[in-house]
Amino acid sequence: MILRKNEEVRYSTSAYHEISKLGLNQQDVLDALENGNETAGRAEGIEEMRLSKKEGLLKVVVAESFDFSSRRPVRVVTHAALIRTPKRR
Repeated sequence: MILRKNEEVRYSTSAYHEISKLGLNQQDVLDALENGNETAGRAEGIEEMRLSKKEGLLKVVVAESFDFSSRRPVRVVTHAALIRTPKRR
């Protein structure tokens, strides 16, 4: 769990596995959410943020959700991907 704009951000199980497989950490995800550019064309309540990194383009998808145990809205990272940029010669 991380905090963004006083809102709790959690990971789905599949996103957690994607993030760890890519070798990313919470700070990478938070940087993409706070400093990335939002991509148009997603459904209402879903954000896709893109951030250029040295390794390539980091994409993080976040959806609105609700935590019934604490009775408050949360955001859930549902997908993370790193699109590698080809090395130039």
